[in-house]
Amino acid sequence: MKILLIDSLDHYSGVTTHICHLADELCRRRCDVTIMAPNIEIYKGKLESDIRLLPFRKGHLTEDLPLSFLNTFDLINSNAYVEVNTYLTDFTIRKYRLLITIHEVMKRESLRLYADYYHCLKQSDGLITVSYSARRILLENDFAPDFVHTIPNGIPIPDTHVNANAKDLVFTGRLSEEKNVMVLLETMKQLKQESIHLHLYGNGPMESEIKKVIAQNSLQETCILHGFCSNIGQILNQYQILILPSKTESCSYTLLEGMANHVFLIASDCPGNREMIVDQITGALFHCDDSAQLAQSVRYWFSHTPERNAVAENAYNRARQYYSTKQMGDRFIELYQCVLNK
Repeated sequence: MKILLIDSLDHYSGVTTHICHLADELCRRRCDVTIMAPNIEIYKGKLESDIRLLPFRKGHLTEDLPLSFLNTFDLINSNAYVEVNTYLTDFTIRKYRLLITIHEVMKRESLRLYADYYHCLKQSDGLITVSYSARRILLENDFAPDFVHTIPNGIPIPDTHVNANAKDLVFTGRLSEEKNVMVLLETMKQLKQESIHLHLYGNGPMESEIKKVIAQNSLQETCILHGFCSNIGQILNQYQILILPSKTESCSYTLLEGMANHVFLIASDCPGNREMIVDQITGALFHCDDSAQLAQSVRYWFSHTPERNAVAENAYNRARQYYSTKQMGDRFIELYQCVLNK
């Protein structure tokens, strides 16, 4: 099976992680895999398999992705956005099968605002969502149930883990508005006298503002910015609690990394997070704008170590059951074969 995976982002993201894990799983199943992206540098060193990496230029799709080239593949799985997906669906006569994976958080108003774009997606051979909440929204907007497939993200699950001793919190992700880092800083103001430290890994458009708020509130000793880290799994076992306060999420790789590494999870109660975390069973949920509730949750779980460890173990087992890369690879191969056999 000859497969092309396409990414349209030029920076490292959860989409990058997804494509790397999927590409490696497909290669283990003897597929011939190519990855195309505007910035192939972000993929170098992240792949276990020998996979072709080809660049393309936004705004030059007819030159870099001509139909004659696309038709050399059995199946194209686009993880891209509007420009690329519109281009790929515009060929009325094509040899390749086309599946489009939707990673972004689905919003009902988006389907109304961008009705023409979502209509063009129906010219593909199917859509893949990484969350069931996204699937529900698509079905509510006249997408056929057998056209929309849901395959959650997958992650390698280690067999061992190291228990952290320090009273530390960790956040990993893009420093942007939707990740809601400011509520973490409000929380740390309330925990300032309790010898709790917050470590933030990531960069993004709000980095300068976050540094300013940290300085204004004299939080430099308790809120530590580490910058971007491309392999979060290797550092998570240093921390007891991972916090994800996002306003929106689909199927968060940050939470998956935490689950796989036995780190206790506290996350906002947005739809994507609610699919992954069973409150008080595999983690704890809080309202994304309620810093007082978050501070209370941090205090409680730091003071109840046996219960916290038991919940983290439940989350690890849930990851093994539902979110391994092997399961993800199996489901993608099954879908690809089904589409190719139609």
